[in-house]
Amino acid sequence: MPDVILLPSEPYEYSEVDQRRLVDLLGGGRKVHARCLDGTLLTWCGTRLGRSLEMLPELLAFPR
Repeated sequence: MPDVILLPSEPYEYSEVDQRRLVDLLGGGRKVHARCLDGTLLTWCGTRLGRSLEMLPELLAFPR
């Protein structure tokens, strides 16, 4: 089971309702975190990919 779920805005823009449903579905009673983010950081190649690697630690950081 995942600890963190990243929901990109592309090719489908996830809503807060989707976010809650996925946390409930994949959490299995555990604390799971979900974060919506700019889909270009994960789905577009080129300079955005470099920027996403810089941002990845922040995207995955959640209070335990």
